[in-house]
This record gives sequence, structure tokens and C-alpha cells, in this order.
Amino acid sequence: MFVAPLQGDRETRAAAQAGFNVTPSLRAVRVTGKDRPGVIAELTQKLAEGGLNLRGVTATVLGTEFGAYMALDSLSDADRAMEILQKA
Repeated sequence: MFVAPLQGDRETRAAAQAGFNVTPSLRAVRVTGKDRPGVIAELTQKLAEGGLNLRGVTATVLGTEFGAYMALDSLSDADRAMEILQKA
């Protein structure tokens, strides 16, 4: 399980105190859009085709919209993921 995004020392300390392992390299990308069957599968497939490895995904649906956080290994991977997802 992961918590993202953490902003600042206060949130990082709170996550560590709650038992989460804190890593400085893991980055998360937030994705939102219209919900439909298979949308997360399609997005993660595009990232895999782009050579990216996901460390975790958490998603939810509110009404007709979805929101997801996708965790990646580094800032450069997160930047590349955003490029790929913006074209999807």
C-alpha cells in the first residue's frame, strides 16, 4: 500500500509514524477522466508499451468519473508516464 502525494516534511513524518515505508524516489501520477469498463487496463497497457513499470495503482469511481494514482520508480518515469497518458 502507498500514500500519495506526500507534500512536505510534516506529511512525510505522519506517513512514517502510521507505519508506511517512506521512499524518496517513488513518484505518483494522478489520472482522472470518464469512467468506462477497461479504462485503467488500457492506460496501464499504454504505460507498459512505453517501457514503464508501475509500483502500484489505486483508483476510485465517483459517479461517471474515475480517479487513479499510479506510482512509478522515479521522477523521470513519472514525467514519461504523463507524456504517454496525455496522448491516450
